[in-house]
Amino acid sequence: MLNGKSRTMYLIYRSGPFTKDDLSALDETALTLATAQQLCAAQGARLVFVFVPEKFRVFHAFCQFPQKSEWRNWVLNDMPERLRGALASVSSEIGYLDLTPDLVDAVKIGVLPYYPDDEHWTPEGHQIAAAAIDDYLLSTQSR
Repeated sequence: MLNGKSRTMYLIYRSGPFTKDDLSALDETALTLATAQQLCAAQGARLVFVFVPEKFRVFHAFCQFPQKSEWRNWVLNDMPERLRGALASVSSEIGYLDLTPDLVDAVKIGVLPYYPDDEHWTPEGHQIAAAAIDDYLLSTQSR
C-alpha cells in the first residue's frame, strides 16, 4: 500500500538465507575491498562502499502477498550488517553506507524508488540515493 492505494509490484530477486558459497564470496569481497582501500589510500583517495538493496529488501514490509505466493516464504538475510562487519574487520578506513533506510523511508511517505515492474530505480530513487550519498560524504568529509 502506498498512500493508501494498493499497487502491484513485481519482485525478481530473492533474498534468503546465506549458503556456504555466499559466505565465502562475502569474505572474498571484503579482502578485495581491503586491497582497493590500500590502492585508494596510496593515491590520497577515500573508498566508500555503498550498499544498494534489492527491491524486495525495500518493499517487503509494505507488501501483501497472495496466499499461494512463494514470496510469502521469502526472508530477509542480514547482508547489510554482515557486509558492514566484514569491511570493518579488514579496514576501518573503508567507508560504508547502506541505502536501505533512506529508500524504505521514501516508501513510507508514498514515494516509489523502484519501478513497479522493474528492478531499477525511478528518477526519485536516484534522487534519494544521490542525497544519501551526498549527506554521507559531507558528514564524513574531515575523516
